[in-house]
Amino acid sequence: MNAGDLKRGDWVRPYSKGIWRVSRILTGFNEFRYRLSEPKVPSHRTLVFSNRLVNDAWKRSFASECSNATLVTKLSDDERQRVEELLRNPRLSTAFDKYESTPKPVDLIVNLRFGPMPQADRERFAHAMEEVLELPMRGGMTLDEVLECIRAAGFEDYSGKVPEVAGVQLVSPGHELRGSDFVMRHYRVRLPS
Repeated sequence: MNAGDLKRGDWVRPYSKGIWRVSRILTGFNEFRYRLSEPKVPSHRTLVFSNRLVNDAWKRSFASECSNATLVTKLSDDERQRVEELLRNPRLSTAFDKYESTPKPVDLIVNLRFGPMPQADRERFAHAMEEVLELPMRGGMTLDEVLECIRAAGFEDYSGKVPEVAGVQLVSPGHELRGSDFVMRHYRVRLPS
């Protein structure tokens, strides 16, 4: 779907099943880059955040999600009319309004993978990530800032290599942006066994 055709409050069918109402539309962000040597690329994608009213059986089923606008379609006139009829039920309408009034953030998760490295580096990986990420992460970090810290810790050369021997999972609560970059506020070190 053309993202310009969508607006907050529209009733849609996104990636997941059911009938959803658009709560937020996000554009103007950069695509991820996993190495500082890669160019920054502005995204042409539009992210559509929505809240589900009912499932495909037209039964109450509240949820929140984020989809690429290309996977979102507006409801037909008949479906919109059926939604309006459902919302005439004050219990359902009030419950859905309450659900939407306390937004459920849809977090963005980024996984950084690190390939084969000497045993000594593997053993110090978790501690090194804690040293360079723990304090700065409290104020939020862009992916580029995280990559700078990984470089400073001496692990840049292992980034993106396979097989994966370690990883860092980053979380941007609610797809928070600083300028055109997502802000990561949490991290977790992964050490596959």
